[in-house]
Amino acid sequence: SILNAFRFLQLDLPNLVPLSCLFPMSFFHKLMLRTLIPVLICGSLVGVGRLLRRWRPPQTVAPDHPLPLRRFVAQLFSAAAFYLIFLVYPTTSASIFQFFVCDAFDEPGENGQRFLRTDFSIDCDGQDWWDWMPYSVLMFLLYPFGVPLIFLGLLRKNKHQFLDRNHPNHKASRSKYGFLIDDYSDNCYYWEPLEL
Repeated sequence: SILNAFRFLQLDLPNLVPLSCLFPMSFFHKLMLRTLIPVLICGSLVGVGRLLRRWRPPQTVAPDHPLPLRRFVAQLFSAAAFYLIFLVYPTTSASIFQFFVCDAFDEPGENGQRFLRTDFSIDCDGQDWWDWMPYSVLMFLLYPFGVPLIFLGLLRKNKHQFLDRNHPNHKASRSKYGFLIDDYSDNCYYWEPLEL
């Protein structure tokens, strides 16, 4: 199908490194890897970027002069974190939603038990599933709900930079947020996060 043709664009971190060859992994372990690894990588990228920016006082540079290397690398790290979240968002959100989809076996002759649709070895009324419920709710708030809000907040905060062609940071801001705003008119710059 068409979706499978573009599957390589979605980063599915647990499937990139098949850790199940080393130790048994349940749906819960894969969910944890899909949700925590991007947060750790992005946090590290943003942290290193901020350290590079604050390492020495910024130098005054003429507008047409290239950025000092450390500031360029800092911006590169921030942009990498931004793109990584955008790439893992679909797969991670789908995994989080899968946690909440249970099939009930309540037809005649069945006992009415509910099992996780993606892993029938997990009982949705069992203690393991309920133990993972707070984590899954937290990740639901962070990814499917939080990522679009973060993107929307960043766009609203920086809209004067990428909308005002005379702003000194217009080009840099446009290149950073372009993949979110280029397909829309200036008065609808916020639409991509709403579509996520």
